[in-house]
Amino acid sequence: MTGIGIVGCGFVADYYLSTLVNYPELKVVGIVDKDKERSLRFAKHYNLPYANSLEELLGYTKVEIILNLTNPRNHFEISKAALEAGKHVYSEKPLAMEMDEAQLLIDIAAKNNLRIASAPCSILGESAQTLWKAIRDETVGPVRLVYCELDDGPIYLMNPEKWKSVSGTPWPVKDEYEVGCTFEHAGYYLTWLVSFFGPAESVTVSSHQVVPDKGCSKALSPADTPDFSVACIKFYQERSHASHVVLPSHTTTHLR
Repeated sequence: MTGIGIVGCGFVADYYLSTLVNYPELKVVGIVDKDKERSLRFAKHYNLPYANSLEELLGYTKVEIILNLTNPRNHFEISKAALEAGKHVYSEKPLAMEMDEAQLLIDIAAKNNLRIASAPCSILGESAQTLWKAIRDETVGPVRLVYCELDDGPIYLMNPEKWKSVSGTPWPVKDEYEVGCTFEHAGYYLTWLVSFFGPAESVTVSSHQVVPDKGCSKALSPADTPDFSVACIKFYQERSHASHVVLPSHTTTHLR
């Protein structure tokens, strides 16, 4: 049995708990959240033990893996503390907000003989693995161009501020809008593409805010966070048959 410590009991944490039954070899042995009330509510809902602080949770000897479900801006700090405490880490996306911070986490993990992983992990799913095998076997022929699109639809028209998780936590509207669609969602297909085709030779990106007023009750910072991104990625030819990938990512903007 592998012991898990959860840091962050927000909206997404309920999704993890709902699928935990599929992994009987894993057990949550402690949870913590900077919001004590939210931590207690989550612990009571799922009948889980809770810690009074991050330091206390990291001190639990039964915790082998830290599941980092905090605000994206806190991912680096929490994961770094966990690795330095000798814990493996699985973090929600993104791994960090800056490239050098992400690299530092990887370096710390390697130095301490620990593992660090990050969402999205859909590359391990049946769809991605089936497609990957077809590419390797050239069942679909030499791949010259790949087009990917992820469209969340007009979320701002769906009253997201009223959404609540099973345990009663509101959807983090402000965080979702501020982090932006590229960091939050384009990573799904980017993970697939670099796994399939290797490193990129060049990336050309354009991002814009299409809908400035999304009806959020709290002011966004920055106010002009992009809600539409499009990228053209060229992969190294010696590593892949795919020469170009066009990857648009929309969040809250694409009206049907």
